[in-house]
Amino acid sequence: MRLCIKMNYTEIVAARAERFIPKNPNALSKRETEVLDVLSKGRTNLQIGKELGISEKTVKNYMLTVFQKLGADNRAHAAIIAFREGLIT
Repeated sequence: MRLCIKMNYTEIVAARAERFIPKNPNALSKRETEVLDVLSKGRTNLQIGKELGISEKTVKNYMLTVFQKLGADNRAHAAIIAFREGLIT
């Protein structure tokens, strides 16, 4: 008998986030936290850049650093971790 578990993308990301506890969530810079906060509102890199007055390329660089520091695989995962750790509201 084969067991089939159906989860949507958000549930999978949330489950992964629950297993991860950042070693030092305070390691994010003020600007990285600002980028993450705007990202959590569903904005694209271009929109984030315009809102914060930086280039899209700079936003991409910040996002890569945020992913590494939080151990996130993607934007949704980073936002979930940030909410859970109280980095953004």
